[in-house]
Amino acid sequence: MKKSGIKLAFTGIAITLLTLGSTQSTFANKQDVQKKPLATAQAIAKNQQFSKTDNPISIGVPLSIPSTKPTVVKVLKKEQFGNAKPPVKSEVKLPSGKWGKVILTITGTQKGRQYDRLFQIWAGASQIFVGVTPEPTKDGIEWKIQKDVTEYMPILQGNQVLTIKLENYVNETYTGIPEMSIQLEYYPEEKGKKDRQDDPLKIETPDKIVSITKDAAPFYMYERDPSMDVPLDLPKDIKGAYLDLYAVPQNNDEFWWSLQPDFREIEVYIDGQPAGAVWPEPTLYTGGVNPYLWRPIQGIHTLDMTAYRVNLTPFAGLLGGKHKLSLKVNQHINYWLMSGSLFLYQNGGKSTSGKIVKNTLTFPTGSDKTKTDLFGNDNNLFGENANKSYEIQGVIEAKGERYTSTIQSTRNITSDQTNYNEGGVQIVHNAQVVTTDESFAQQGQKALTKHIEEVYTLDCGSGYMPSTNSSSFLLPSNLTQSLHVYNVLNGPGMKNPFESTMYLNTQGYASLYRSDSDTAQGATTAIVDYKDSMDQSYHQVLMAHGGTVSYHLELGSLSQKGK
Repeated sequence: MKKSGIKLAFTGIAITLLTLGSTQSTFANKQDVQKKPLATAQAIAKNQQFSKTDNPISIGVPLSIPSTKPTVVKVLKKEQFGNAKPPVKSEVKLPSGKWGKVILTITGTQKGRQYDRLFQIWAGASQIFVGVTPEPTKDGIEWKIQKDVTEYMPILQGNQVLTIKLENYVNETYTGIPEMSIQLEYYPEEKGKKDRQDDPLKIETPDKIVSITKDAAPFYMYERDPSMDVPLDLPKDIKGAYLDLYAVPQNNDEFWWSLQPDFREIEVYIDGQPAGAVWPEPTLYTGGVNPYLWRPIQGIHTLDMTAYRVNLTPFAGLLGGKHKLSLKVNQHINYWLMSGSLFLYQNGGKSTSGKIVKNTLTFPTGSDKTKTDLFGNDNNLFGENANKSYEIQGVIEAKGERYTSTIQSTRNITSDQTNYNEGGVQIVHNAQVVTTDESFAQQGQKALTKHIEEVYTLDCGSGYMPSTNSSSFLLPSNLTQSLHVYNVLNGPGMKNPFESTMYLNTQGYASLYRSDSDTAQGATTAIVDYKDSMDQSYHQVLMAHGGTVSYHLELGSLSQKGK
């Protein structure tokens, strides 16, 4: 099956057919098997697996919730998102002043049958949240998500309009209607506790937030619109800047990691000059590959997708006034949703100037591809790898002050595929490593430095195996995700460097057999490990079989701090 002149081997059959609820099912109307909805697999006999499914579980390190009493602002209460419901706008009055932490709490319920849907929130024109709703069951599910949104404080105070978007479509077959509630919790500072004490790696709350979209809606980056160009008019006292970017692959590119080519890079430009790069990590939606992989344990960052942070501080002294920010996605196959903001750190009204003294970043990043045909019919072995290293250094100057900001990054990605169309099998391996060193120094003082290593791997085997007369078929799958993040922070006022290590891993198996009645098997194991040099730790092991949790271990100093 061809997409934009590229033959996508077995991916369109194996991956998408296994998706009972993929939001953007590329082949939903193109394969005969899709004419009979796969979601009827929910009607399974009680003595089989998945006759009961526990509520969705999102893995990760729990939030540290302050012990102080919060001021709670209700944003949405049991709002139902039925068929083609337009975005909901909630006008709220948010508290001002200084707060220790602000938590966004989202709860949802849903029953019936339904695809996974994107759930998005904007404050004003700036996006603050995006995630995927879990696919429901006939008996119904409930879920809860909490996110630290303290960094968005400049737009989370005073009179504000929050926009909530959940595009859902309901008919006689797909009956699920998500019912969502949202609140913001403002926690006063705890006595004797310094700002960011529980997580020194969190960036400081910016002085100003500037949206990169005109209103509360994402930019749709289609192939015919290869660049997102954002006109800027910024204050002239900028001392630091970050791009807070939500980038969500959709439609053909939802499973970009299984396509040919399978390398993606988000290119960031300021006034046409390369300024930063994002190598996105795959997010497995709650219907992705095989829905029974995710009942009830969810994939990494699925319910709460993490914004990508691009440090633009080397350009800070140049950003005052009118400029253009541009974003591109290298090799994408239609389409990506792009939204977010610039986080600006100001110099108290004192004008800044600056220059770039070194910039070795270039685009596009080339990748090496290999393809070996196997006995015709586009059966093949495919491989792709890419490497990149660059350094950007800029100087920011104000009256009597001089700062130097440096970004150094080294990246590598490797991927391999086995595509056996005649046997209905695809096996995929992806691994990427991104190492970044950042420093910010005022002349004559010790530099603030940050070292970040991120290693992400994904291994997936999937198949579509019909019977001889096509009256039944088997959909087997196996998927493993892992994310390892190591950080070191050092700087003025720190006696010792702060170090932290986080490891997330999910391993899942699922198989659906469809004939006159449906039979499904599935099991998932998830592991979370976290420790840091402040003696904070967390260890979790979750095992689920046939839709219910069979084992749960939770240890460490953070195990009781989340709500």
